[in-house]
Amino acid sequence: MDQIPVIDVSGIVSRTSKGDVKFVEASRLIDQACRNIGFFYITNHGIAKEKIDKAFQRAKEFFELPASQKLEVDINKSDNHRGYTALGAEKLGDPSDLKEGLDFGIEMSIDDPDVKNTPNQGPNQFPPSLGEEWKKDVLDFQDLLLDLARKILRAFAFNLKVEDDFFVKMYEKPNILTRFLKYSPASQKTFQNQLGCGAHTDYGFLTLLIQDQVGGLEVMNREGEWVKAHPISDAIVVNMG
Repeated sequence: MDQIPVIDVSGIVSRTSKGDVKFVEASRLIDQACRNIGFFYITNHGIAKEKIDKAFQRAKEFFELPASQKLEVDINKSDNHRGYTALGAEKLGDPSDLKEGLDFGIEMSIDDPDVKNTPNQGPNQFPPSLGEEWKKDVLDFQDLLLDLARKILRAFAFNLKVEDDFFVKMYEKPNILTRFLKYSPASQKTFQNQLGCGAHTDYGFLTLLIQDQVGGLEVMNREGEWVKAHPISDAIVVNMG
């Protein structure tokens, strides 16, 4: 397969019944994509462009902060892998990645029983200088993505002929991670073979990836060939971890 399928998931997002024709068709296309390449684009996913644009703006505001303010929330200060990763601090290949990032998840108190019993659960780290409105916006956007992911999980359940909520009920308080990532231009690389992000498989069950129009993402098919995942306006890339 040398192309990544594009799937209209409006039937999954606005399903009226388990046997809804559009839901069944979209679910079957997802099943084929997962078996053949493990990646697919989704369109008509229900997240408004204005919400996505605001999330990108909020990410931009974070990365434009002085390095000293970003380092106030350095991920190494967190017991649950939340916070800022400086440029070149991640290494998914050799040499290190040409990117910086901010990782956050569901906001949970350190007194929550799940924090005490589950690795990587706990409070987020956000720069105080960005304020409460900034924090609310990014967490609200994360909630939109989580809601969409749960709807896709119902399509997985349909394809595997298990109960409708078989997967969803496992993610009532999920150990999810949202990542804002900023990739530096290739002109800034210090090694000839340095990449924005080295080849890897994701460690989660499901990834929703929203690109800007710069591009650069590639995925590997079952034949071991790299396929370009060109940006598609208003589409989200989905991959199985």
